Amino acid sequence: MTPDPAVEELRRVVENELFLKCSFVYANLHEANLGLDSLSEDCGFPVFVFLASGRNQEKTTESGLLIRTIDVNGLMLSSTDEPTTDYSTEDVEPYVNQMRMLCENLIYRLNKSEKTYVLEPIQEFETTKVYERFDRHLFGCGLTFKWVFNTGVSGCYERAY
Repeated sequence: MTPDPAVEELRRVVENELFLKCSFVYANLHEANLGLDSLSEDCGFPVFVFLASGRNQEKTTESGLLIRTIDVNGLMLSSTDEPTTDYSTEDVEPYVNQMRMLCENLIYRLNKSEKTYVLEPIQEFETTKVYERFDRHLFGCGLTFKWVFNTGVSGCYERAY
């Protein structure tokens, strides 16, 4: 089975190009909750969870180029050293802020990526603070944006003449 090039590129950037070493999880919310339980403090966090949303828009140009627009919905999450059942916002805000900075770094790196042939730089994105997410009580930042890129020649376009 051929992996989705968008997922693979997002994984590559998250795991190799951000200012902190990050893990990558591609899953729906239920799968992510189970998968995050297996991550260790030493090698698993921070983690970017790319939520499988299923919404892609694809079109071809006259030359046969396949253009894909993906609604990316993800979470950049970290764990704390402190118990998370009794926390103050002030104590976890540094974790949340660092995850927001990683989200900004991810957008920058995706725009600079040579492998995705970005057609429209990501100029607008939305971040939301996340507190006590999943069974692990993780903190961080939600990230949403539209990602438009060239996947290459589609092979399914034929001229009518």
